[in-house]
Amino acid sequence: MAIDKSKWCAMFLRRVRRQFYSMQSKKWYKYLVQGVNPDFFACYGWCPDFQHQEAELEKDAKAGLAEFMSNFTHLNLTDGAELGVDGYCDGVGGEVHLTIRWPGHEPIPVSELAYDHDCVESIWEKEVLCWVSSQFFLFWHAGYSQCVILLGDASRMANEIKRMEFFQDFIASEDTMDEETHRRYLEADFSPKVEVVNGKPRIVFHIFSPFGGIFQRVAGEIPLDDEVEIFPYDCNVNY
Repeated sequence: MAIDKSKWCAMFLRRVRRQFYSMQSKKWYKYLVQGVNPDFFACYGWCPDFQHQEAELEKDAKAGLAEFMSNFTHLNLTDGAELGVDGYCDGVGGEVHLTIRWPGHEPIPVSELAYDHDCVESIWEKEVLCWVSSQFFLFWHAGYSQCVILLGDASRMANEIKRMEFFQDFIASEDTMDEETHRRYLEADFSPKVEVVNGKPRIVFHIFSPFGGIFQRVAGEIPLDDEVEIFPYDCNVNY
């Protein structure tokens, strides 16, 4: 059962991650980001002109976010709930994250959504949705928060992190790792794993951050402040 659930977690993440990356290439995605703060794009020297397209882009954005939300069938996102965006820009950094709104209520961050602690699908859907939200758009210094939930083993790492903004080549070798660490890295499988602990489901997964390396986490648990990477990495970027 745990093996089947682990496979489901990997398949779900793969589908959602693919849709999220596709979303970032859409014009309505840029429209949403600029709607939070035009400086996000202006500071990169690109100022998209959405004049006379607002109605069409609003429609496309609403449809796109609704389609994306339809993946999360175990989070009880019903009764007119809609995804939206919010964020901040302080001149040297900023981010855009996902919100959820029910009719007649103020929007809340998706991190505040309730989920079923006894249901693997509900736990994982909440974790993946929060990851998408945290990566929706990161601006300048907020890039420190950039990360990706991993799928597969060490042989897939180059493909897993190719979209990351700040990395060189996380192709581990004995030049960058001691022999024992290198052996563990090559034998590691970073795909999500479902365990049953004291009768409760527990999902162990891994993220890669170019500002730290590979970290192991448990879905639904807040990372410790002194979290230690299991495979360190230094992207050699300093703001």
